[in-house]
Amino acid sequence: MSRRKAAGVVAVVFTVLAGAQQVLLVAGFGGWLPGWQPWPYLLVAAPAWLISRPLWGERIPRPWRRAVEALRRVPSWAYAVGVLALAAGVWAGLQDFEPYLGHEEAVYANKARSWADGTPDAGWGVYRPVGLPALGALALWLYGDGGAGGGAGGSVGGGVGALRAVGLVLVLGTLTVTYLVAAAWTSRRRAVVVVLVLLSGLGFLRRVPEYLNDIGATGLVLVVVFLLVRAQVVAGAMPGPTRLASSTVPVAREIGAAAQGRPCLVVTGYEPEFGWYSGCDAVTYAQYREMRLRVPEGTLVSLVVFERGRLQPDAAGLERLARLARVDSGRDSDVRTIGTDGPVGTAMVVTMR
Repeated sequence: MSRRKAAGVVAVVFTVLAGAQQVLLVAGFGGWLPGWQPWPYLLVAAPAWLISRPLWGERIPRPWRRAVEALRRVPSWAYAVGVLALAAGVWAGLQDFEPYLGHEEAVYANKARSWADGTPDAGWGVYRPVGLPALGALALWLYGDGGAGGGAGGSVGGGVGALRAVGLVLVLGTLTVTYLVAAAWTSRRRAVVVVLVLLSGLGFLRRVPEYLNDIGATGLVLVVVFLLVRAQVVAGAMPGPTRLASSTVPVAREIGAAAQGRPCLVVTGYEPEFGWYSGCDAVTYAQYREMRLRVPEGTLVSLVVFERGRLQPDAAGLERLARLARVDSGRDSDVRTIGTDGPVGTAMVVTMR
């Protein structure tokens, strides 16, 4: 058997195993196959399908081709709407298996209800995000008196459906965001597959019926990642993340070389970089103002300011600080400029010798 045929057999077998594992998990028999997840099988099947592509890519049976052509005639948006409808159906079906609020759900639900009718927000902590209970409070308000606690005349514990509906909105929103991002990076039809794979993940399904911020936060993170990537690929939209080094590194190295092994101290708004690349100790200007009288004798002190630097004094402030340093140390100073092609421009270095 050739390598391609062997890969084709492996691809089919492991794809079937992945599907069987998913079905067994839904039926409650996930332990029958090792792994408890379909992903290990898919990780083997995916490269096997690629290796065997010349076989199935050229020898497609005519009925399969007709089926593929029929599927391609359906617009991609219809598939996307179908997946969202499937997600809503899954959400509704899972509610019977999760009829009561869990521990974390109850924390956010209590906060939402406290905003709706003033009842205690048991379990709430200031470290928790407030967006989810804010949406929950709105849902309880729209739901009516029955969604609030006893303080509003409703039944305590009512309104679970209204809160869970917020979770459904977050699920549909995240799936929509995933589709739009995947469509921008690949194609609209592949984006449908991506959304379907996401929806079939057990970790995702576990959170679908619940009133939690996990899925909604994931969608927001995906939006941020998409915007960052888009900003990076648009010319001039965002400088490279290491561009600052073009300014700080050459100045730090020149100061370190000029010290010639003597103890040295660099005062700058970029003290970590200067400390590493110069070999000197480095502090901010705020720290230096507090410690300048305690600088060990014989230490070579360099004050560094850039044209467009941060956390640094203006020209008058630098001159005043240099004058105080000369008085404290009793030493002369020299001023030199070091040109750089980095984003913060040329550096001015005042050194006490």
